[in-house]
Amino acid sequence: MQLNIAGKHLDLTDALKKHVEEQFHLLSEHFDKIGHVRVVLEVLNPHTHRAECTINMVPAHPIHVSADSHDMYSAITEMTRKANRLVIAHKEQMRNHRG
Repeated sequence: MQLNIAGKHLDLTDALKKHVEEQFHLLSEHFDKIGHVRVVLEVLNPHTHRAECTINMVPAHPIHVSADSHDMYSAITEMTRKANRLVIAHKEQMRNHRG
C-alpha cells in the first residue's frame, strides 16, 4: 500500500504522519488489495480540522472518506474508522458476490 499525506493550511509534523501511518496500517491488515491511499489534512478554521482520504483498491472503484473534528488526531481516527467500515463492507460484498 502506497500512502501519500498532504496538508492544507497546516504544517505536517512527524507525529501527524506517524499517527496516519499507524491508523492505515490497521486498515491494510483487513484488506490486502489496497493500492494507493491519498490523505489530505486541512484546517478549515481554528475550531475545525478535516481529514480526507481516497482509497484506490485494485478490483473496485475508489472510496472517499472525510471527517471533521475539533482536533486533528480525532479527525484522523474518525476518518480511518469510517474507511475501515467501508473497506470491510466492500470485502464482504466481494465474498458474497463470488458465492
